[in-house]
Amino acid sequence: MSKSDQSGFRVLISDHNESQRKPLAAYLASKGCIVDETCSGSATWALLRSRPYDLVVLEMELRDVNGLELLRLMRRLNPSPLALLVADWKTEAVERMALALGAEDFFVKPYELADVHSLLIDRSRDIGDQSAAAGS
Repeated sequence: MSKSDQSGFRVLISDHNESQRKPLAAYLASKGCIVDETCSGSATWALLRSRPYDLVVLEMELRDVNGLELLRLMRRLNPSPLALLVADWKTEAVERMALALGAEDFFVKPYELADVHSLLIDRSRDIGDQSAAAGS
């Protein structure tokens, strides 16, 4: 996932709420990310199987698939993309489950758009640092 210019990240945003999904997509695109959007779990699953992503933003309350179940399926398919779960609410138990399934973080709506981009950049730097350390 290391991107030296911090752009060109491939991001998938899955949120049934267009008023939440569109601003995040526009913000990340303005930062140079390549963004795909879906509003259902089935469409998200189809895209996950067809191409790699650096970050997948999953809403907990998708109409056809629970975000945690989609995260579980995603991790079986490919453990490497960053996963961020978003929801209108959060309990400690749900957050623990999301993190145990491999989510990088869990944001409650409304969240700061810049925080999503920062998560991606921070993880990219971590991977770059690990690669540099392994090469020395």
